[in-house]
Order: sequence, then structure tokens, then C-alpha cells
Amino acid sequence: MVWVRGGIILHGLEAYGVHFVSQAISSTADAAAHGLMKWLITAFLSGLVGLCIGAISISAIG
Repeated sequence: MVWVRGGIILHGLEAYGVHFVSQAISSTADAAAHGLMKWLITAFLSGLVGLCIGAISISAIG
């Protein structure tokens, strides 16, 4: 679920014109590997974004 949330947040940021986060993740995955490993790196970094946004949201609300 964290990976999905991160992906949704990244797509939402792109809709508002904030492309640098998605581009950084894509560039990192491209530089590191191809194929399945590229997807795994992208999923991990998207999950990390989701986890960070979730932690910030929880601390702001609580």
C-alpha cells in the first residue's frame, strides 16, 4: 500500500507541474539497472516517497 500511495502522490505532483521528483526517481532507476531491477528500484523509491509523506501527515495531524 505504501508503494501505491507513493505512486499516486507522484502522479498528483506531476499534474500540478512538479516533475523533478518523478524525474529523479526515473533517472536513478535508469542509471542503476534495466528490466525487473529498474521496476523494483522505481517501486522502492515510490514507496519511500509514500512513507515519508505518510509520516509527515501523521505527525502534522497528531
